[in-house]
Amino acid sequence: ASVPPPGMYYLGYLVNYNIDDFRAPGSSTNLPGHNSGTVTALANRFVWITGHKLLGADYGVEAIVPLVRTSLTINAAGISDSRSGVGDIYLGPLVLGCLWLAFRRTRSGSALMRYEFNGRNSAGVRPGDQLTLEWGLGKSFGAVSAGLVGYSQWQTTNDDGAGVSTNKPARHAVGAELVYPVPGAGVFLKGAVYKEFSATAGTGPQPKGSLVRFTLVKAF
Repeated sequence: ASVPPPGMYYLGYLVNYNIDDFRAPGSSTNLPGHNSGTVTALANRFVWITGHKLLGADYGVEAIVPLVRTSLTINAAGISDSRSGVGDIYLGPLVLGCLWLAFRRTRSGSALMRYEFNGRNSAGVRPGDQLTLEWGLGKSFGAVSAGLVGYSQWQTTNDDGAGVSTNKPARHAVGAELVYPVPGAGVFLKGAVYKEFSATAGTGPQPKGSLVRFTLVKAF
């Protein structure tokens, strides 16, 4: 969840999300039976940090184009399915980031927030807006840094469409990250592991699991 200085950036994420279980709609209780899944994705993210401030935070915009392979087994709903393809393309007109440093710049903390507006899906349902907060607390060990990271997601508005409820999903995770810079190439390599410790479902089932992410960051 580090916040880069003003400029243009490419971030390539190789992500594996291992689903341990699914929350029942409108609750934080698991669906009955054995329910699991995996999502593997290569997400291409393009970020522009403008150099301007908004509400005291660095303002930027972003676009994300993911390539996704999903495998799900939800026995409670009779679902067993695998598919691959281009995921939902995300355009983010509002990215806010804060970075603070202390202890002679060997320790750092950062937070990155984005707000998402969703369109209607193939079932005619428009999911509610979503607020995501990513954070990190790190310490430098020479060129390498390591620390605690986490994320939280909240749906802030109701779903819209046939058969939806007023329940809003949320999830929270904590983990660890290692960052290794390659200064001559203007590249950062990152590896992180997250464990979701809380998840609440909205209109539909909500997955809960763990995530492994490898990231390449290139500045332009």
